[in-house]
Amino acid sequence: MTSIKISNYSKVSSKKDNTTWYDWCVFVDEPLERLNQISKVKYILHPTFPNPERLISDKDSKFALYSNGWGVFLIRIEIYLMNGEIIKTKHQLRLQDNDWPVKEVDLETLDSEEKKVYETIMDSSFKWRKYQTIAKKTEIPNQDLVTSLENLEKLNFIRKSPFKSVDNDELYGVTPTVGIKPE
Repeated sequence: MTSIKISNYSKVSSKKDNTTWYDWCVFVDEPLERLNQISKVKYILHPTFPNPERLISDKDSKFALYSNGWGVFLIRIEIYLMNGEIIKTKHQLRLQDNDWPVKEVDLETLDSEEKKVYETIMDSSFKWRKYQTIAKKTEIPNQDLVTSLENLEKLNFIRKSPFKSVDNDELYGVTPTVGIKPE
């Protein structure tokens, strides 16, 4: 395996003290055949980040690292292959206002439970909704709710957060707000 393509998505998340903050993710932008040759990816961020070395082993996300910040920097990357080889590369993080793909949603394509779940997640001043909040507001039985969330995620109408809430609950956001996962 020679070179490996790395890409990133970004979008404005907030403005604090005249500084624009961005949500961003960096990922291995290769087809499944090449992703299958990788066991894990280490991203080495700017030293001002807490825990600047981040190890990602989720192939299904294209080894995506999600974070946020206000400035661009050069990310050093170590790609660990299944055969034991390590490829070292770099990626210049780009931060742009609307550089994160979203999925346009046609609510008419959803069944009544999926529609209720989608609208509950969307009807919030927060980017992410906790599973327990969705369950409480929709009053959909647990297994049916899980099925609706999985279907909406497969359709790229919602995205499950790579992190959990402070009380360890799963989080979900609508893709027009949080963007789709790398494909």
